[in-house]
Amino acid sequence: MAYQQNAHQQIETGLNVAKRVFNRLIEAEAQRLSESAFILASDFSFKQVIATQDKKTILSVLDNLQHRINADAVMLVSLELQLRADTAHPNKSGIFFAAEVVKQAQLTGQSNSIVLIDGNPYQMVVVPIMAPDLIGWLCVNFKISHLLVDELQHLTQTHISLLQVWHPDQMSLLTSSLADSTSQALLTRLPMTNWRNSNVVSVHLDQTNYISSITKLASNDQVSIIAVLQKSLDKELVPFNRLEWLLFAIALTSLALALIGSLMVARSVSRPVKKLVSGVRQIAKGQYDYRISVNSTDELGELGLAFNEMAIRKGQQEALRQAKESAESASLAKSEFLANMSHELRTPLNSILGYAQLLKKNRLSPDKQTKALDTIEQSGQHLLGLINEILDLSKIEAGQLGLQSSSFDLQLMLETVADTMYSRAQTKQLVLQCDFSLATRQWLIADEKRLRQILINLLDNAIKYTESGKVLFEVKIIAGQYRFSVEDTGIGIAREDLDDIFTSFHQLDHQAQGYIEGTGLGLAISEQLVRLMGGQLQVNSQLGVGSRFWFDLKLATADQTLQTESTLPDGRVIIAMKGGHRKILITDDDANNRHLLINMLTPFGFELHEASNGLDCIEQSRLLKPDLILMDSKMPTMDGLQASERIRNTSDIKHISIIAVSADAYQYHRQQCLDAGANDFLVKPLQLEQLLRMVAQYTGLEPVYETSKTELLTTAEKYDNQEHFPPRKYLENLLVSAEQGDIQAIREQLDEVKQLDNGYLTFLEQLSDHTSHFQINKICQLLKLAITQQNENR
Repeated sequence: MAYQQNAHQQIETGLNVAKRVFNRLIEAEAQRLSESAFILASDFSFKQVIATQDKKTILSVLDNLQHRINADAVMLVSLELQLRADTAHPNKSGIFFAAEVVKQAQLTGQSNSIVLIDGNPYQMVVVPIMAPDLIGWLCVNFKISHLLVDELQHLTQTHISLLQVWHPDQMSLLTSSLADSTSQALLTRLPMTNWRNSNVVSVHLDQTNYISSITKLASNDQVSIIAVLQKSLDKELVPFNRLEWLLFAIALTSLALALIGSLMVARSVSRPVKKLVSGVRQIAKGQYDYRISVNSTDELGELGLAFNEMAIRKGQQEALRQAKESAESASLAKSEFLANMSHELRTPLNSILGYAQLLKKNRLSPDKQTKALDTIEQSGQHLLGLINEILDLSKIEAGQLGLQSSSFDLQLMLETVADTMYSRAQTKQLVLQCDFSLATRQWLIADEKRLRQILINLLDNAIKYTESGKVLFEVKIIAGQYRFSVEDTGIGIAREDLDDIFTSFHQLDHQAQGYIEGTGLGLAISEQLVRLMGGQLQVNSQLGVGSRFWFDLKLATADQTLQTESTLPDGRVIIAMKGGHRKILITDDDANNRHLLINMLTPFGFELHEASNGLDCIEQSRLLKPDLILMDSKMPTMDGLQASERIRNTSDIKHISIIAVSADAYQYHRQQCLDAGANDFLVKPLQLEQLLRMVAQYTGLEPVYETSKTELLTTAEKYDNQEHFPPRKYLENLLVSAEQGDIQAIREQLDEVKQLDNGYLTFLEQLSDHTSHFQINKICQLLKLAITQQNENR
């Protein structure tokens, strides 16, 4: 009849919903147990407890876990599959009863199975304990009858039976909500229904018709555990049977009510379950912030709240995992950086310390001593460059690096950069070709120091990663902007590496070149500096062909006449001071630093005195009345900041000039020294020429510069007779080679000219001197001067 079919459909729908909820709860509980077990198995303290092999302590830790997650038993199994501890049976030991479960975990890393303990079904999760090698297995058990049978029966008003099936079809009852006689009848009737291939079947038990849905919980080669979810069809039909006579009279009304009722029941049950299923799918996709709206206080509402709590815990665990991975990545980057920096620092230190030992023992000839001192100075400058790169990076990351704009001669700066890089290119037998396509000399306003740093970094990288060919250094004006470009014929950069080249500490790994020196900071710092100056550093590269880096800057022009007097000629060296006798008080707690300054300043005729701290400096200043104080900023007893403030507040010595000297190169420390009363600031290690210029400025002395051979030609001692110069064609050939940066060609042409006439020796010696020092800019200037002089004498 129609109402019987309708009742059958309602029961079947309810059973299908109950089965889905049943399976989801099994999966959710397995996930919860697995996560809790993994957390304990990964805990360092827990591994230490296992190492003690103290069974009492181990049981105590396992018992705490059991109570915290409401499990029925927690076990510890050794590698030999021996039961070491069991909270359910503290005195039990021996061979682990579920060895096949652990064997499954050995293959997959973990396992989730249904097992029988004392004749009852338990859900068991097995996870490994790593320290870092495998030292045992942690098993967490939850009794299924308590977990699901009573709860799900109350939730869905469904009878639930758990059966153990020994193949072939030998069934035994584990637990059931049916009466004992009905349960025994179920064992007899169920094999006849071909339970393996049926999801929903009808079973007649003790004169009652049931609709049953069968789901398999676990299975292995010998045994399966199935769950039978049932509802009584007869019980559902009782109201219909009592009102059968009325249904005939109001058939249409009853049918409508039945349809509405069935839809409402199905919707009220299935809608929350669909929300739960959708939530599980979102969590599986990694959407841990997904929450289910809970609008009821019944069992489905409680299930929704439990799901939301699970999602919160899962999100917290994911955040912890990501934080751990981030920390491990940062630790790895730090280790790689320290290893790289160790090599970078030790390489120049090896030269410095090695030559220092040889010089100390006087085992070098004068020529070799000069070369050794040059090597020591170059290595020291290299160390200083490494330190400055790290400081620049830290300033950039802290947002403390600013630009200090001033006016400068762009052409002169570019030629200085080119001269600096010619020797490096010549060492690798590369051609450094320069093309500065500027119509006139340009005086610009920008941070000259940072612009020079960017260009040197780009040229240094180009030379470093080029084994043969040339490096092209170009500067052009395009659409009102200055384009700086460095192109090489080196190894090139793979497309997949282009996104990482501006990352700090990143270096290209090229097997053909092997290890390449550097910190991996040059491009990262250059990219940030270009950005600060209003441009963008760009790259175009092809693997095995070469690379090109360029950037455009909009730079303001300056009035050259306002800057000519204040700009020092390039490469001039101070050899003396004119203007009278001056006293200088050197204040530093380190005697070595004081002696270094004394040795630097003694040749220039200063009267030098020493002070070891701030208080000593103040006392000697009042006694000696020096013209200048060189003040270390950090000293015991009283530091340089406090001493400067005291001097500025003391009437009889407050006029004395103070130059702060410090190894702290940060801008904020410089400002602290100036605010305390210092007139200027010097950073250690000291550069002699910078020190002398600053001392001359604050003592009112006039520096005397060494006059170069080129300057002798360009001022009073020009040649009056063109016979002092080689023929014009040789001069022009030399100029072409110089503009191409071909040092070897210049040397060969000089040897050829020397064979022509001894009257050229003075001129040729000057060219040879510049050639030996790779001073391309000065070679070009001297050759142009000679050609001009020849034109004037015609």
